[in-house]
Amino acid sequence: MENNLFAGTQRVVRLAFRNLDGPESVKKWFSRNGKRDYEPDIYRSLGQVYLSQERFRDAAEAFDMFVQVYPDSTLAPEFSSLQIDAYQKGGFPTLVLPAKEKFIQHYGINSDYWSRHPDIREEYVSLLKGHILDLAEYHHVLAQKSGNPADYRNPARWYQEYLDTPPASEDQGKVNHRYAEVLYAAEDYPAAINEFERTAYQYQGYEKGGDAAFNALVAYQQILDSNPGEEQESSWRGKKIASAQQYGQRFPEHPEVPNVLHDTAEDQLALGDVEGAVKTAGILVNRQPPPSAELLRYGWATIANGEFDLGRFKVAEMAYGKLLDMQMPSEQRAQYREKLAVSIYRQAEQQQEQGNLDIAAATFLRVGQAVPEAAVRKNAEFDAATLFINQGRGADAIPVLEAFRQRYPDDPLTDTIPDKLAIAYEKQGNYTAAAGELQLIAANYKGDDPELSRQALWKAAEMQDRAEQPQASIALYQQYLQEWPQPYDFRSEAQFRLVELNRKTGNSEQESYWLQQLVTSYREAGSDANDRVAWLAAYASFTLAEPHFAEFKRIALDQPLKASLAAKTEVMKKALADYQAVADIGVAEYATAANYKIGEMYRVLARDLIASERPNGLDELELEEYTMLLEDKAFPYEDQAIDILIANANLVTDDIYDQWVKKSFGALAELIPGRYAKFEQVESYVDIIY
Repeated sequence: MENNLFAGTQRVVRLAFRNLDGPESVKKWFSRNGKRDYEPDIYRSLGQVYLSQERFRDAAEAFDMFVQVYPDSTLAPEFSSLQIDAYQKGGFPTLVLPAKEKFIQHYGINSDYWSRHPDIREEYVSLLKGHILDLAEYHHVLAQKSGNPADYRNPARWYQEYLDTPPASEDQGKVNHRYAEVLYAAEDYPAAINEFERTAYQYQGYEKGGDAAFNALVAYQQILDSNPGEEQESSWRGKKIASAQQYGQRFPEHPEVPNVLHDTAEDQLALGDVEGAVKTAGILVNRQPPPSAELLRYGWATIANGEFDLGRFKVAEMAYGKLLDMQMPSEQRAQYREKLAVSIYRQAEQQQEQGNLDIAAATFLRVGQAVPEAAVRKNAEFDAATLFINQGRGADAIPVLEAFRQRYPDDPLTDTIPDKLAIAYEKQGNYTAAAGELQLIAANYKGDDPELSRQALWKAAEMQDRAEQPQASIALYQQYLQEWPQPYDFRSEAQFRLVELNRKTGNSEQESYWLQQLVTSYREAGSDANDRVAWLAAYASFTLAEPHFAEFKRIALDQPLKASLAAKTEVMKKALADYQAVADIGVAEYATAANYKIGEMYRVLARDLIASERPNGLDELELEEYTMLLEDKAFPYEDQAIDILIANANLVTDDIYDQWVKKSFGALAELIPGRYAKFEQVESYVDIIY
C-alpha cells in the first residue's frame, strides 16, 4: 500500500541521494561548534580544493556560502569575486544569472535599498519578482540534475523570497507548491509539510490543492519512516492523522482518498486508537463509488478486528460476515472464519457473565452451526453442555456430549465427558446409562487416580441398583470385589449387596457364599474392621446359623431315642458353634440374638427330651422310671438354658434391651415363673382432695 501512497512522488524520490560533503556541511559544523578565526580559510580551502578538482560550480557555491553566512564581512567582496572567478574559469559564457542575483541582493526585500526607497518599488517589483523566479527555476533545474538534497536549498531560498515579495501574484499558489516540493527534495520534511498544507488550504482557487494536501501526507510518512524517537513518532503520527482527516474533508473526490483512509486507519492502530481506526474504516467501506476490492477487504477486516478488540463481538460477527462475502485466498478465508467463530463464542461468554444462561448455551451451540470446522467449536459445545448440566437440563446436554465424544475422540476434554454424562443420565433417571459412563470413568482413571476409579465403579453398581437391574448389579459388585479388595468397609458392603441381590433372584447357593465371604472379610480385616464391617459379619454369621437352628428344632426325638438324639445334638453342636461365632464378634444386636438362640436350644432340647417318644412294651412302673431318667437328663440342659437366658436378660443393667433380651425374659417366665412371671398391679388413683 506504500507504493500507492508514494505514487505521486516517485519522480522526486527517484532523483534523491545523499551527499554530506560540500559547503553546507562546513556551515553545519561551525554552527554546531562555534566560530573560528580560521573559518574563512576553511571555506577558501574548500573552494580551492574544488577548483583543483575542476569542480567550478561547487567552488563558486563554496565561496558564495561564505558571503551568505557573513554578508557584512570585510571579506565578503573577496569571496563574491572568487565566486565570479570560478564561473569564469569554468568557461560559462554568460553572467546573466549572477547579474540577476546581484540585482536581487541590491534591490530585493532584504536589501537596504528596499528599505530606503519604498516609493519606487512599484516601478521595478514586477521585474524583481521575474528575476527571482528565473533564479529559482535555474537552481531548481541544477538541483534536479545533481540529485543532491542539499542543492534544493538554493531554489528553496529563491522561491521563498518570491513568495515573501509583495504583492502576491496570480501564480502564487503554483509557486508555493514548487517551494514545498523543493523543501521536500531537500529532505526538510517539516518545512515541506507546512508549505504543502499552506498551498492546499490557503489558495482556494488553486487547481492542484488536493495534490499538495496529499504531498503533505507523503512528507509526514517520510518523517515516520526515519525512525524518530517514540515520543516524536507519536506526535508526528497524530499530526499526520489530523492532516489526513482535513485532506479527506476538503478534497473528498481526490483519487488518493481511499488510500489515505487506509493509511490513516493504520496510523490510528499504531497509536492504539482502535475506536478511531474502526470509524475511519467505516468511512472507507461506505465510499461511493466503492474503493477497490483490496481496500474493501482491508476496511471490513479493520472493522471486524477492531470491534472484536473493543469487546463488541456482535458487531464483529456482522463485519466478519461482510468480509467473508468477498473474494480472498482460501488460507485467509479460513483465518477469518475462525475469527467469526470466536466472535460468536465471545458473545456466549458475555451472556454467561451476565447470567443469561439459556442464551449463552444457545450461542455456544451457534458456533458449530456457523463455522462447523472452527477450532473453538469443541470448547463452545463443551461449555454449552456444561451450562445445560448446571441448569439441570440433562436432556439437552446428553446429545451435545455424545456428539462431542464422537467428533473429538482423542481430545483431552473427551476424557471428562463420562463425568458429565453420568450426571446428566442420573438426573434423567437413565441409571443404566449413568452406570455405563461411570464404568468408563473407572477404566480411564484406574492408573492415574485409583481412588477416583474405585469410587466410580462403586457408584456404577449403585446406579444399576437404582435401575433395578439385579444381574447387572451383581456383575458390577463382583467386578468391584475383584479389583478392589480393600478398603474393607466397601468390600463388606459389596458382599452384603450380593447377599441381598442373590436372595432377591433366588440364588440361595450364591447367597450363602457371600454370607460366608462377609465373615471372611471381617476376619481378614482384623483391627482395620470398623463397626459396620463387624455388624455385617455378625449379621452373616447369624443368618448362616439360622438354618442349623431350624433343622435342630425340626428333628424329633423318636425311637430309637439314641439315634434321634445323636442326630439332634450333632446339629445342635453346629448351631452352637455358629451362634458362638456371632457372639464373639461382639455386636450387641446379634450377640443378644445368639445368646437367646443358644439358651433356646438348650431349653428346646430339655423340653424335647421330656416329650420324646416312649419305647413300646413298658409297663406303668417302667414308664415312670423311664420318664424320671429322661427328666434327670433334661434338667441339666434346662438349667444351662436358664443360666444363659438370665445372663442375656441381665444385659438390661448395661442399657441393652432389644427383642432378644425381651424374648429371654419371656422364656424365663416360662422356666422360672415364680421369679420372672410377675406383673405389676396398676391401680387408678383419684386426684381428689377430701
